[in-house]
Amino acid sequence: MTNIQEQAKNSLAKQNTRTTLQVVKGLTNTVEVKQRFQEILGQKSASFLASLTSIVASNTNFEGIDPNSIVSAALIAATLDLPIIPSFGFAHIIPYRGKVMKAQFQPGYKAFIQLAIRTGMYETINATHVYEGELVESDRFRGTHKFNSSKKTSDKIVGYYSFFRLTTGFQKDLYMTTEELQAHGKKYSKNFADINGQWKSNFNGMSLKTVLKSLLSKYGILSTELKMALQSDQAIVHEDPDIKDFKFEYVDNPETDDVEILEVKEPKIKLDTAPEDRRLDKYGYEALDLNKLTNPNWYLKAISVEEGQQLDDFMDEYYAEISMFDDKDQALIKAAYVKRKAKK
Repeated sequence: MTNIQEQAKNSLAKQNTRTTLQVVKGLTNTVEVKQRFQEILGQKSASFLASLTSIVASNTNFEGIDPNSIVSAALIAATLDLPIIPSFGFAHIIPYRGKVMKAQFQPGYKAFIQLAIRTGMYETINATHVYEGELVESDRFRGTHKFNSSKKTSDKIVGYYSFFRLTTGFQKDLYMTTEELQAHGKKYSKNFADINGQWKSNFNGMSLKTVLKSLLSKYGILSTELKMALQSDQAIVHEDPDIKDFKFEYVDNPETDDVEILEVKEPKIKLDTAPEDRRLDKYGYEALDLNKLTNPNWYLKAISVEEGQQLDDFMDEYYAEISMFDDKDQALIKAAYVKRKAKK
């Protein structure tokens, strides 16, 4: 694939009078860009690219923003299969007007809920605002909170709350006051004071996302998609066309106090080179950790070396985890399973 960034620079160099919208339209009409989005979204790619040009056309703040950064931000949303229509609240492409005139990618709090649901590991997950009087008890040592909506004394929002419970029964919550969230936004967002910035124009949405993002990053089970969403939040996206991977540039301060900056690449599992004292599961292989659970290549390798009844047990035990992959990966795993059984 031709580097999108080079295409944007060439387009701008040839026709400096072209608007950002015209350049974005030109990029999204190139064969290379169309094919890239087609690879990710399939039949949905055309409507997704139409949404992108509509978003740029409807917001004058995009004028002068690097078109490459706009398309790259959209590419992350496509990779995560999140709609970018602003009213949906799943993913946003934000024009950053400062020393760096580029677009940032920002998933909304609904995106984190959606991506968590896709893992199949969350029984329930939620984020909401808290009115004055509703917080009944807060135990900072156990990290738990109790609320009662009947105790509400006014319509003043005093904080935001997030909660999840896993299918294993583990549960965790987080509560932050509006003052704590304002301090958080001021610390981590350089355009916090900008009247057109998200913290000013959409404080409710940013607060919901912050409490949910902080909770998941510390205590949640993270799929590869959730890790990517955490890492790409409020980042300028750069795609490496050679490996079809992403690099992230942070105009704002990375939220390292609350969120670990995670690698996007899939882990390389090497079962045959593990230390002799490694923990083994009941099948005699390395005990599963999250990276294996979220990597279809692990299942393919495990299936390739399993035999007899153990293979059936393996497929039965990890059915829920396998079902969280998309249809293509599930088909690969199931095909390997059928092929292996046929050899018995």
